[in-house]
Amino acid sequence: MLFGRKAEETMEPIDADQGVVEDKMDYPEADSRFKQTALKYFTRLKEHNTRIFTFIGDRLSSLISNIKSRFETKNETIVTI
Repeated sequence: MLFGRKAEETMEPIDADQGVVEDKMDYPEADSRFKQTALKYFTRLKEHNTRIFTFIGDRLSSLISNIKSRFETKNETIVTI
C-alpha cells in the first residue's frame, strides 16, 4: 500500500497499482524510443553547454590578455599566478 494524492484527501491508503502507467516491460519498443529520445536531448544539451563554456572561456582569455597588454604598455610588470 502506498500513500498518494488520494490518501491525502481521504487519509486512506491506496493500492500501488491505481493510476500507475503499465509496466514498461510490456512495451519494449516504447522504452527503446524513450531511451533514444532522452539520449538525443542529453547529447544536444551537452553540446550546447560545451559551446557556451567555450565561448565564455574565449571571452575571459581575451579580456585577460587585453588587461595584460594595457599594463605592459605602461612599462609595468604583471605577475601571473
